[in-house]
Amino acid sequence: MKKNHKYDKIEKSLLNSTIIFFLILIFFQSILLNDKISMFLNRETINHSLFNSSLHNQLGNLTLKINNDQYKNIEVFINGDMKFNFKNKSKIKFEVYDNDLIEINGSMYEEKVNIYLVNISDNIKTQYLKTHIATNGNIKPLGQIRLK
Repeated sequence: MKKNHKYDKIEKSLLNSTIIFFLILIFFQSILLNDKISMFLNRETINHSLFNSSLHNQLGNLTLKINNDQYKNIEVFINGDMKFNFKNKSKIKFEVYDNDLIEINGSMYEEKVNIYLVNISDNIKTQYLKTHIATNGNIKPLGQIRLK
C-alpha cells in the first residue's frame, strides 16, 4: 500500500508540472503573437521585421579586391557569418543591408594580406568603412554599413 501511495504522489506531481508547463507555453506563444513584444524577445523577428520594413530594405553594393592570388582562402563575414571567399576570383561584389557588419578573416595566413575596398555604391556612407584592410593571421572589421 505504501508503494502505491508513493507512485500516486509522483504521478500527481508529474501531471501538475506538465499542466504548468503547457500553461507557460501557451502564455509565451500568445505573447509572441504581438509583434511589438516579440521583437524584443526574438532576435530573428527583429532582423526579419527590419529587413522587410520600407525604411530598411534598401541595398548597397561593395566590391573587395585582393592583389595576391596565393591568398584565395580569405573570407568575408557579414554579421558574423562567412558569406564569400576569393577562390577563383580576385574581386568580390556583394550586396549589403543597413547596419550589416563586414569583417575580413585572414586567420588562415600568418603573413600580412591586403584587402582593398574598390567600389562602394552611392547610397552607403563611406565614413564608417575602411578602404584598406591588412590582416595578419586575424579577423579585421571592414566596418558597419550605414545607408544614406
